[in-house]
Amino acid sequence: MHMALSNPCFELWLLLHIEDAASLTPEEQMLWMENRRKSKNANPYLKLRLRQKIGSYHESAYDALSLIAHVEDAIERAKTLDKNPTDRWPQTLGTRVYLLAESVMNRK
Repeated sequence: MHMALSNPCFELWLLLHIEDAASLTPEEQMLWMENRRKSKNANPYLKLRLRQKIGSYHESAYDALSLIAHVEDAIERAKTLDKNPTDRWPQTLGTRVYLLAESVMNRK
């Protein structure tokens, strides 16, 4: 059994398929990390950003095939964000889903 954690959420991993978080300004990275809602019933920042980028997004219904074509980019971008890979989980903006992806792809 494998488990992978993302900080702040799984949507970060999906966004890394189409955006390079390391190239964002520090202010934009903070928005990603905080992942705040504009109001109590609103979606968090990264869900909204993902919706803007891919057209529509819901946890149980999104076009995974359009993202899978960019999985290599996501893996490299996630590795770049993983500043302390020996920590149990990302302490800053980051995701360890790349480890799971590499495992599934028989890379490790």
